[in-house]
Amino acid sequence: MSHPTPPPMPRWRRPWTVTVATGALLGTAAVLLLQAAACVYDLAKYPALVDRAGRATGATAADIGTEKSASNSGDAVTLVVLLVCVLVLLTSAAGLRRASNRARLVSLAASVALLMCCTGTVVANNLVASQNTALEREAVRLQDASYPAWFAAADAAALLIYPLLLVTFVLLLLPVSNRFFRAERLVYLVPVD
Repeated sequence: MSHPTPPPMPRWRRPWTVTVATGALLGTAAVLLLQAAACVYDLAKYPALVDRAGRATGATAADIGTEKSASNSGDAVTLVVLLVCVLVLLTSAAGLRRASNRARLVSLAASVALLMCCTGTVVANNLVASQNTALEREAVRLQDASYPAWFAAADAAALLIYPLLLVTFVLLLLPVSNRFFRAERLVYLVPVD
């Protein structure tokens, strides 16, 4: 005797909270890609500005070399970190669309880590900026005067990271999101004859 097969379970609909959180993660990834492009541009152009600033301030060859080395290594490390963060955010966003609880946890952890990293970077840059040498100040002045407008826009766009990550974090913790990511339980129907 054959038993009727149970009807398929209805597919879950993705709640708006997860859709918006996914969009916020993708927006954050886009901002970080813009920052990565700015790092690449800076790697290519900043050493020449340091040479010009060195001539204008009478800096020694050792000071110029130290500034170039510090800038290049800082930009290279920043570029790698940004690209890894973009990869994590894109992977997490894809997982959120598939209702992966692991992707949700990674998204929450990445949001907190990025917020802390961005805040730490801003604080550190402000502390270091007050101790800049004449060479560094002149190089920054030349940078501001000669870099294209999109470079400054990339810095301004970085401010979007804070609201985007906060929105992601809050929305993924709401009860409607919790229900979406709750593991499905298999229900076995036992025929009664």
